[in-house]
Amino acid sequence: MSASFEAKFEDRASRYDTRKLDPKRRINICTSRVALLTYPGQVQFLVAANLLARTHANVNLQPVDGSVPIDPRLPFAGKDIFDHALQDMRAVRERHQFTSSGPQAGDLLFNVDPKSSGYVIHGDGWNSWIGLGPSPLRAENETNPFGPALAVILAVAQVYLGDGNQPYVPIEANAFDWTLGFTSEKVLPTLPVGTKIWFNGLGSVGTATLYFLSLFTRRAFTTLVDADMVKVENISRSPLFTAQHASAHTPKVDVAAQFMADAGFPAPAVHKAMLDELKEWMNRDTGTPDLVVSAANERNVQYWTEVGHPPLQIYATTGKTFQVTLLRHIPVKEACSLCLFPLGEQVNPQTCAMDEEAASLGVVLGEEPVDPALPFLSFLAGMMSASEIGKVSLQGYPFTRNRVYVALNPTFRCVHSNIRKLEDCLCQRDTNKHSLAIEGSKFAGLSWIY
Repeated sequence: MSASFEAKFEDRASRYDTRKLDPKRRINICTSRVALLTYPGQVQFLVAANLLARTHANVNLQPVDGSVPIDPRLPFAGKDIFDHALQDMRAVRERHQFTSSGPQAGDLLFNVDPKSSGYVIHGDGWNSWIGLGPSPLRAENETNPFGPALAVILAVAQVYLGDGNQPYVPIEANAFDWTLGFTSEKVLPTLPVGTKIWFNGLGSVGTATLYFLSLFTRRAFTTLVDADMVKVENISRSPLFTAQHASAHTPKVDVAAQFMADAGFPAPAVHKAMLDELKEWMNRDTGTPDLVVSAANERNVQYWTEVGHPPLQIYATTGKTFQVTLLRHIPVKEACSLCLFPLGEQVNPQTCAMDEEAASLGVVLGEEPVDPALPFLSFLAGMMSASEIGKVSLQGYPFTRNRVYVALNPTFRCVHSNIRKLEDCLCQRDTNKHSLAIEGSKFAGLSWIY
């Protein structure tokens, strides 16, 4: 392994003076066979293995009795879950200690067995819980990855920000309406058959959105748009990128397309270009696509998105002060992305009229636009985006305002607000034409619900 690889791999993390955990200390992901035979248990195990491999180079997967095949509701169904997780982990770094063996003295336990004692990380349905076990959550074993994934991401953030000597801070939260406390909502995330999604940007957040989407559905028809190749600096923040991808300078869209093929999605349309270069965007059929994941942030991409009269947009951004912002733009009805990022101005999604309320919860607004995301921030941004996509067709949607801040340091906090429409913004100049452009798309009806 070259020193250059390690320096580049840790490039984003090195911008923070927050990592306290001894890099030589082993993190031991442990669970039980009973928990691992459930869908939520497998989501937790796989997300924990993927994410911790990108934040720490010494991670162990404690074995359970017998082989455990991946649940048929998940990608790569039928493969041994330990073999699959270890293979993915070892592809991330050139130098690592990723093992599967028994516990050792001094391990930092990452316990995802809900029935055990000690500190437990558990999610089920939309709900997430971290605290002294056993977990209070009822085991439903439903096809909903978002409570389990949120619990893991919040716990990894605590591991990253802590020194390993303090217990986890207890958390009760839910991924349905992004609030503290549990929700009683039992409806499952879903996506209508034949939904067409454009992924504009396949960097850390774009690929994380695709990864978490795959945990509950693989029937979307997708278009992938990105001109960049994978670099070493990208690996730690994406659940899909590996050291080999960076070494081979693999285009990001090719990595995403290969993951989709392996996971069981329909073959995507792939464009190795920027949106402003893509005639297919401006010349697309009326009513297509149904949804855009706007995960790019360069070359005035918001302008090129909005001038094309987009359908519903869902995406999330990451902030330097351990924040993620989930954003939604219902066309015609709500503020557009240019209201948030005016052309020629450096405006961050954290800036809004909610400064007083946000400050009361410790959320920092108006920070300078940077690209500093730590692995758990990118994972959280992708998970929140995929979760929102899974709710779009549910009765009563939307369930939140169109901007949701999540702050992770020192613990999980949320602030909800509405993006303000700017006067004379592009989105308010030709609403009739925009309405015609989205007519026939699956979620166009949201624009007319008041």
